[in-house]
Amino acid sequence: PYLSRRRAKCAAAEMIFDVLSRLVCNVLGNLYPAYCSYKAIRNKDVREYQRWLCYWIVFACFSAFELVANMLVFWFPFYYEIKVVFVLWLILPQTKGSMYVYRQFIHPTLNKHEQDIDAVIEQATTRARSTSASLGRAAVSAAQKAVLDTLTKGQAIMSEQMQG
Repeated sequence: PYLSRRRAKCAAAEMIFDVLSRLVCNVLGNLYPAYCSYKAIRNKDVREYQRWLCYWIVFACFSAFELVANMLVFWFPFYYEIKVVFVLWLILPQTKGSMYVYRQFIHPTLNKHEQDIDAVIEQATTRARSTSASLGRAAVSAAQKAVLDTLTKGQAIMSEQMQG
């Protein structure tokens, strides 16, 4: 019984840390940088534009990576606490974490693969337009058929009623 209660308390504490870290990461990782980005735009501060654009690029990459990695490492001890510290490191002007990650990893990688990425995006855009056009034509055709079927059935019913 003692171990069961202790495990339950540990599980409850872990759930609380999970919820709190998600809240903190959302506030620190999204709301605060969004407000700082707004201030940079409002004040027309080019240095702050660059800082927050780098942050958003790094945070987007981190979020995409985390989407996959989260399924594998969520069980890691202190995962959520480490995540909070990492987000803090990214946003704090004293650490310039997002600038470091951007300059050391993301910029060189994007620069190296930019043409390939552009080609993939162009191909996906072309396919999406083609698929959208096909689906649009199919929807119009289905709507026309439904209207014609309804009119034909309505005409047949009216003819029957007039004859009967």
